[in-house]
Amino acid sequence: MRILLVFCTSIVVFTSTFAQIDTANIPIWQTMMQDRSINFYKTLSAYNKYYQNRTKEKHTGWKAFERWAHHASLTINPDGSFPPADHVVKEYNKFLRSKITPRSATGTWTALGSFGAPNTQFPWQKGTGRINAIAFHPTNTNIIYIGAPQGGFWITQDKGKTWTTTTDNMPTLGVSAIVAIPSFPPTNPPTILIGTGDRDANDAAGLGIYKSTDGGLTFTASNIGINNFGNVTVNKLMVNPLNPNTIVAATSEGVYFSYDKGANWNKKGSSISVNYKDIQYKPGDTNTLYSTSGDNFLKTTNAGTSWSSSNTGLTPTRNRMVIGVTPANPNIVYLLASNGDFSSSDANGLENFYKSSNSGASFTAQTNASSPNILGWNHDGTSNGGQGWYDLAIATNNTDSNMVFTGGVNIFKSINKGANWFCSGHWTGNSGTAPESYVHADIHVFARNPLNDELYVGSDGGIFKTSDNGMTWDSMYGNLNIRQFYDLGVSKHSAKKIITGAQDNGTDVLRGTTWSNEIGGDGMNCTISPFDSSKMIGSLYYNQIRTTSDNGNTWYTITEDSVSEMGSSSNAPWVTPFALHPKIPNFLILVSRNAWRTTNCFNGNSTSFKKITTGLSTDGSAVAFSEVSNNMCFIANYDRSNGNTSFMRSNNILATTPTWTTLTLPSGSSGAITSFATSFRDSTLVFMTRGNKVYKSTNAGASWSDIPGLPPIKMFTVVLDKYSDDRLYVGTQAGVYVKDNGASAWNLFNTGLPANSEIRELNIWYDTACSNNSKITAATYGRGAWQSDLLTTNNPVVDFSVPASSCAGLPVNFTNNTSNSPDSFKWTVTGPGTVTYLNSTNNKSANPQVSFSTPGTYSIELYAKKNNFGYCSLKKT
Repeated sequence: MRILLVFCTSIVVFTSTFAQIDTANIPIWQTMMQDRSINFYKTLSAYNKYYQNRTKEKHTGWKAFERWAHHASLTINPDGSFPPADHVVKEYNKFLRSKITPRSATGTWTALGSFGAPNTQFPWQKGTGRINAIAFHPTNTNIIYIGAPQGGFWITQDKGKTWTTTTDNMPTLGVSAIVAIPSFPPTNPPTILIGTGDRDANDAAGLGIYKSTDGGLTFTASNIGINNFGNVTVNKLMVNPLNPNTIVAATSEGVYFSYDKGANWNKKGSSISVNYKDIQYKPGDTNTLYSTSGDNFLKTTNAGTSWSSSNTGLTPTRNRMVIGVTPANPNIVYLLASNGDFSSSDANGLENFYKSSNSGASFTAQTNASSPNILGWNHDGTSNGGQGWYDLAIATNNTDSNMVFTGGVNIFKSINKGANWFCSGHWTGNSGTAPESYVHADIHVFARNPLNDELYVGSDGGIFKTSDNGMTWDSMYGNLNIRQFYDLGVSKHSAKKIITGAQDNGTDVLRGTTWSNEIGGDGMNCTISPFDSSKMIGSLYYNQIRTTSDNGNTWYTITEDSVSEMGSSSNAPWVTPFALHPKIPNFLILVSRNAWRTTNCFNGNSTSFKKITTGLSTDGSAVAFSEVSNNMCFIANYDRSNGNTSFMRSNNILATTPTWTTLTLPSGSSGAITSFATSFRDSTLVFMTRGNKVYKSTNAGASWSDIPGLPPIKMFTVVLDKYSDDRLYVGTQAGVYVKDNGASAWNLFNTGLPANSEIRELNIWYDTACSNNSKITAATYGRGAWQSDLLTTNNPVVDFSVPASSCAGLPVNFTNNTSNSPDSFKWTVTGPGTVTYLNSTNNKSANPQVSFSTPGTYSIELYAKKNNFGYCSLKKT
């Protein structure tokens, strides 16, 4: 009890006095960002102070924070607090209940991918998306289960060749833990528990534990007894190997036990809510468990009734730790610790690798501190630093206690208990040393299948396995569709020509049915020229804008030399907004802090930019041109440190030195402006998304009104139907919504789409022959790209008949059979002779009478339009 009181006191001191911690030298932000009870602005302040006099060196883990901060800044409350983890699903369900007369299902969404890992010219970029959890069927080695941070739970029945997901209608798509509990008889499907939330980057809210009794086909919440009705992130699940009814869960709110396969839970050993990242049973002794919380190693010998700190032999500079045990020697406990000496260049790299021979009573360092740095980027361990607070994993061998694997950026292996190491799987796969093969960077989980001893690993790029203990690794991408897309652009000429930007996995391009990976790193905003689809733009973090004029064969970085705010994490946004002019080729504006303009953006290395604003010091968040006035442009900026937003309009964007008008924010609004949509017929009609609202202006942004009726969740993107004055689609934290012309209410436009997937971008492609064939495309943050037909409301369906033959010069009647009451027509007739419209009819008559001067074969096309919105055409010969 004395130890528990001391441990509890240390936690209270931390949570109440973190503001007094030396945040300039201690990156307490790494812990703060994992705790939704801590205000976002406080966490960001600690981060900014730490890097105030430091360089954000490559591969030190700060990019993971920037990703988290970008996402968090879009979803926080106005005061910087985080909504409850179940806020989105509650508001989503409330919206559904509010529909007294449900509308018929709208949307016909189908997945576009990218599926698996697209072909790429970058050997180190091959990947599909991040994997947080891996588990195995109790009796069938071909059946494997995985979990993604925003992509849900997936099953393969053929050892990774194909995958299916069954959780698209779950309240959260974050999965960080999975266990499969054997059934009796074994021929029955196993019971599967999944722990929700994103353990390592906080990309998805945790909603506790969900349970399946049919082998993973369906899931229901199983959170009885868990604090706050399950609003916790579950970091790891373990099955008692001697009693499969007993399950242990390491969560962000403590350690929970269930004695009935997850039906009921209770927290044991302590009532404090601390974040337990790892937990392990001692092999052969289910009363003894080990766990880690931050830099603290804990042990229980009474099945969790009480826990004690057991840190003898561990140096005080450790940070996050993970635990390895092996039935080959049950008394051995391995600890992999990242470096918490944040004044060192090795911060977040290896602090040390420890071994205990007495069941965790004391530890001995196995390596010479951080040499080699098995958590860094170099295959020989010579690099500094790492990302140990973000990617950290360990695996042992069931029959050889000397063998151990560690996961950081790469995979390292030791065959002598950690005394020596060699790189087993590398992020490029071509460092020149053997044995070594490619495994996508950033290792989050190891899992060894007890049925065949194969070792599996989940990384930022997918799932990999080895059948020879790390001598070689094989990818298992299959058809996984778990890309975390920030943005997409669709060609004006084809709905199947698409460019996308993906977290961790670069920029992808779809050409017809084939995806390819074009740019490495983290893919951000992107677009395709409306004039020439071979011209595309992609980007990476901090203003690194790349263009191609030859359909992706050659890419140029165009911002290196001409935009002074480029490439600096202190002077540019994580995701830089930019837009191509819809009417003027090669004309681009980006908003870093200030707005920059180029009129030759596809000139490769000769591209030049001009700064067209001055004095702006906060990150750009949105930019859009008017679809009507070539001279009108809107830009928005956002200060993530305090939530302040500003935006402006230029009415002379083509001028040598444009002038700007500061616009007034909508009353009561908050958060970043994330998108604009401008009318295709009226330059004064503008829409935008900010916080939980969609707003409309009828005076070019001088004043705004809220368009009510949406659930109070975050709005990411809004698009306006080109052939409608007021048909809007909005992408949100939970799906797509539509408001039809003149309608008083919004409706879900979600059929086929993962219900709670974040929609980061929407884009409409218009079929020039028939509006009914137009498509809307969505970029989700965790489930790839999706496409649907547009909402149609009685658009014309064209049909007509013409006599099959007639004598030259004699009248011929065209019979118009078009349905849905079009109000205008246009006939086009081409052939070998002249066509004359008779009896006062013309080519705009509904049923014209014509004569042909010359015999031959003619092509006849009818174009019909209704209310200036829907249109369609039909051609017959």
